[in-house]
Amino acid sequence: MREVQDSVYLYEDIKDEKMKKRIMNSLNWFIKKAVVYKRCYYTFASISIVTPLTLTIMNSVESSTFIANNFKQYSAILATITTVASSLLALFRFKDQWQEYRYTAELLKSELIKFQTKSGDYENQNTRILCDRIEAIIAQSNINQMRIVDQEEDTGA
Repeated sequence: MREVQDSVYLYEDIKDEKMKKRIMNSLNWFIKKAVVYKRCYYTFASISIVTPLTLTIMNSVESSTFIANNFKQYSAILATITTVASSLLALFRFKDQWQEYRYTAELLKSELIKFQTKSGDYENQNTRILCDRIEAIIAQSNINQMRIVDQEEDTGA
C-alpha cells in the first residue's frame, strides 16, 4: 500500500527503536484496516445499488426468450444478492469501521507531524509525551471499535 510506504518519513526523528516500531506497526495496521473496510463498504454498497437496478431493467424491457424463460430464477438470484449485500452492510457496519480506522490513522499522523516539526508540547521532541498521546489515541480507538461491535451485535440480534 502506497500510503504505508509514504508514511515512513513520519518515524525518522524517533530515536527509541521500540517506540518507533510500536508507532510504525500501529499506524500501518490502522491504515490497512481502513483500506480493507473502505473496499468492503464500496463493494457491498455498489452491489446493493446495481442489483436492484438490474432487476428493474429486466422487468422493464422486452426480453429475449432466454431471459423470459429464466426470469423467475434471475429475479430470485438478484434479490438474494441484494439482500445479502445489504444485510452485510448493516451487520458489519463497514462504513463506521472504515471511518474509525481512518480517523485514528489521521490522528496518529497528526501527532507524528507535530513531533517531527517540534510543534506545541513537542518543542523539545519529548518522546514520553508522544508515547502517551499515541497510546491514548489507540486506546480510544479500541473503545470506539468496541462500541461499533456492540452495535453490530445489537443489529444482528
